[in-house]
Amino acid sequence: MREAEERTLLISKDEVRIKTEEGKRPILRIKVAPYNTPSVGLRFTEYTQPGCFTEWLDSEQDILSCFNHQRHYILGRRCKGTARFIDTPEALWLEVDIPNTSYGQDLIENVENGNVDGASFRFRCHEGGDRWSNGYSRRDLFKCELLEAGPVVDPVYEETDVTVAMRSLEAARKGEENPHDKDESNEPDEDSSVRHNELKWRALELAELA
Repeated sequence: MREAEERTLLISKDEVRIKTEEGKRPILRIKVAPYNTPSVGLRFTEYTQPGCFTEWLDSEQDILSCFNHQRHYILGRRCKGTARFIDTPEALWLEVDIPNTSYGQDLIENVENGNVDGASFRFRCHEGGDRWSNGYSRRDLFKCELLEAGPVVDPVYEETDVTVAMRSLEAARKGEENPHDKDESNEPDEDSSVRHNELKWRALELAELA
């Protein structure tokens, strides 16, 4: 089974807001995963494709929503109806009923003050659910499990997130997880070029010694 990965993004004030209605619990609406948008902060460029989460959303699997990915700051659960996901051709949105807790009230205040400027989602890519191209510099996600999503205060990748992402890249390079995936670009393979140059220089060195 593949490792779970996390992705974060900077969002505008129009992409996160609090909806209020008299007699009902406040609702947080936030964009958690834009589609066909290049990632920022990884050592490769990643695109989440429309329909990436369709199969998972059509299932009855539970999905958590937490603040800053902290489970003790849980906001809602899909299985309880307190977290709902709206899948559009442009992006995946989350609506969550904000709990009447101290951190829930803090979240409302911070969103309204503009202090929450990030969103994040945690996922696990299915076997064969991604494709690498352009000399392994681009990754497209087509089929993933959505495990958790929610607002974050500091939308910057931690070193552990980058490390897990790089392990996916290395696994793809070695063919451990996607042996059928091939680089469809016309660019030469970087490792092959390096090996070719090393052999050429070694041959020249041997010729000089002779």
